Amino acid sequence: MRTLSNFKCNQPGGFTLIEIIAVLVLLGILLASSVTPFASIISGFILARNASDLAQKSLLAMSRIEKELNLQSGIDSSSTTTNLKFFPSVDSTGRTASATAYSIRYDPSLKTLIFSNGTDYTLLDNVDSYVVAYGNMMFKNLSAKITITFTCTGFSSPFTTTIALR
Repeated sequence: MRTLSNFKCNQPGGFTLIEIIAVLVLLGILLASSVTPFASIISGFILARNASDLAQKSLLAMSRIEKELNLQSGIDSSSTTTNLKFFPSVDSTGRTASATAYSIRYDPSLKTLIFSNGTDYTLLDNVDSYVVAYGNMMFKNLSAKITITFTCTGFSSPFTTTIALR
């Protein structure tokens, strides 16, 4: 049987606490320096995805505006550069519409583009500006063109469409 006095204390048998701490510190430094490039790649991916989502939502809103204006039968004389009012000949489902004026307007306090057919619907959020230009037309003249332009937060290029009224 072995007793405590038979063990030698000077035998090398493992790592000291200082060696373990030094290795952990070096591993921490290596890990921290290797994470930085991945973080920038991930943030770049997130920015690109957000820009793509915003562009897709903007194009969808522009498509909806074009569709609604292609169904119009007249522009309301109270329309302004930030509030386009029109009378649809038929609604988007093909039914004969009421005499209520529809509108596409910009709310600068909420930064939203709103479509209204008696009920308000948000077409697009984070809109910085919205302008409707009536090209050489009297409001009742249906052979004119309307140009709609809006810009969105975080997207440098404006979205523009020109619609020839029937």
